[in-house]
Amino acid sequence: MLEWLDAGAAPLTDEAQRGLGTPANAAAVEEWENFFNPADPDERDQLISRYLYEHMFYAHLHLERSSGEFYRIVRSRTRTGPIDQINTELINDTPDDDGPIYYRLSKMTEVLAAKQHIVWEIGPDDLAKWQAAMYDGDWELLDHDEVRPNSDNPFAYFAAIPSNVRYRFMMENSREMIDAMVRGSVCIGSGATFAIRDRFWVWFLDPDSDPSALEEVAGEDTHGPLLGESSWFHLNPHESDTLREIDYIRAYRRYLQQHRPDGLAVEDLWDGDGGTNPDAWITVARHGTTSTVTTGPQYGQPETVWVLGYSNFERLYYNLVVEFETWAGVGHKLETWGLMSKVRSEGEDMFLTMLPPDVREEMREHKTRGWGAWNDVLLPDYGSCSGELEDIVGDDCLAYGTSVEYDVDEFETVDERIDAHVADVAQQVREHIGGAALEDDPLNEAHGGDAPDEMRSREDVDAAFNVLTGYQNPGWEYVPEATLIRVHNGDSTWIYTMLANRIYLSHDRVYFEGLTRVPEEDSLSFARSVVGARPQLFINVKLEAVPALVASLAAVESADDWAQMWRAEFDDTGFQLIDRKDEELWTFVDAIHQQWFAEDPINAAVLDMSEYVWPQDL
Repeated sequence: MLEWLDAGAAPLTDEAQRGLGTPANAAAVEEWENFFNPADPDERDQLISRYLYEHMFYAHLHLERSSGEFYRIVRSRTRTGPIDQINTELINDTPDDDGPIYYRLSKMTEVLAAKQHIVWEIGPDDLAKWQAAMYDGDWELLDHDEVRPNSDNPFAYFAAIPSNVRYRFMMENSREMIDAMVRGSVCIGSGATFAIRDRFWVWFLDPDSDPSALEEVAGEDTHGPLLGESSWFHLNPHESDTLREIDYIRAYRRYLQQHRPDGLAVEDLWDGDGGTNPDAWITVARHGTTSTVTTGPQYGQPETVWVLGYSNFERLYYNLVVEFETWAGVGHKLETWGLMSKVRSEGEDMFLTMLPPDVREEMREHKTRGWGAWNDVLLPDYGSCSGELEDIVGDDCLAYGTSVEYDVDEFETVDERIDAHVADVAQQVREHIGGAALEDDPLNEAHGGDAPDEMRSREDVDAAFNVLTGYQNPGWEYVPEATLIRVHNGDSTWIYTMLANRIYLSHDRVYFEGLTRVPEEDSLSFARSVVGARPQLFINVKLEAVPALVASLAAVESADDWAQMWRAEFDDTGFQLIDRKDEELWTFVDAIHQQWFAEDPINAAVLDMSEYVWPQDL
């Protein structure tokens, strides 16, 4: 920066800076600020506005009627005119002054970094829907025993808003919220992201099937996530406490089994409002120190699936986003990690209830091998127990059945049997949600076969890369977490991302991640776009050389094999792994940015090159 200024670059004038901060469509901004700040707001309006703010503050809001700009929602002492922003340590802290709080849209003028670029697109349809569901909703403040206590527990503070209203808002915007959970400040470093698996799907219980979203279960008043308990002890989202988790699971399971005594069916999952909302199916992919969220079944069949209800979704969100203290010490970070790991396990266990009892037991044991098995002793799980918690160490723990019907063959290995059942239920869920909301994934779905002999189209490239997906190879331990591949077809280029899916014995310990690795079960996934914020490798490849690149990747069995790919000459092979010391690296970066911003201007942002590894010290 200093060299740039010394070379004669002039800083922005005050007038230019004001111009950058001026909305292109002030009417669109005013429309949304009027929504967040109703005229003459009563206690109900103020509570709703705060709930919306606490669930949207992190996002880069892209207004449909002000295209190409991004905004943040902030708290202000002023309703109109210049924003007088209210700052507190945490978003849900009460400001020191007692004046009114207004929610304003502040235009973003800084450079957008891919690591933090969590886009939330909003338009007139969203405004009308939220207005009808929230401010104009046909409900009144509920007369709970504890209404708006002075508490940082969101379940207690927002108890007056019906839980199904809160849950539906989160569920219908789950991509943005889960993106904040796995890509925000909490997920810095591989230790932090290790709380999640490298690849998994997320489904959601329908509000009518989720005890924590219902005010009444089996004729008993439960007050939603309060779950009939006398206090909010079981729902503290910012402390990891084994007794609290046991209390939560006991309360939740009691009402779940009353509400769905025959077990969960596919129809108990949210269908995306008849297949119109793709957020009903979320895919999360971890790339070492960062993660990516997309909708639909992407990147191939994962290790596991989460099934979330309102109480778990909200606990995760507040633990990882609202109440995470970036400045805190190791103790707070370990506590955050611990709660995340427990709630993650509960979501996986909820999915297990949709499998036959014998398969769910096999899957639980297979996915929590080694140290992870001790988690079963400390915490009960839906998948292997149905009686009172005192009986969790007994042998008679498989009484809670499933209402999902399966049609799978017998398989020789446990892995094959588990994969077949997951694939079967996934197909049923796809049919339940409907194809309109779920895009196909030809790069990762139809495995097998050989690469086409000749490369003529992008579909041929897809088929070639597809050859590498769907099977395991211990040699891919040496492949970086996220690799950007630029395929040259004459004057045009196509961008792909190759993702390495790392497999671990378990994810239940924050330290010694390397000791839990199972490289012989690693696999690859591909995407037709830029995925991840921190690419670790760039590959240039000619269209006609894609089969050669695929063959070289398939042949990697050792570090030496991987090193040979770097040493190969571009003129000989038709592909090139770019050295970080080569000036061509930055030419490649510029080209990627230029193409990405042209093809996807809303989601494109500046990549972080700090983890570029090539050539590795082999």
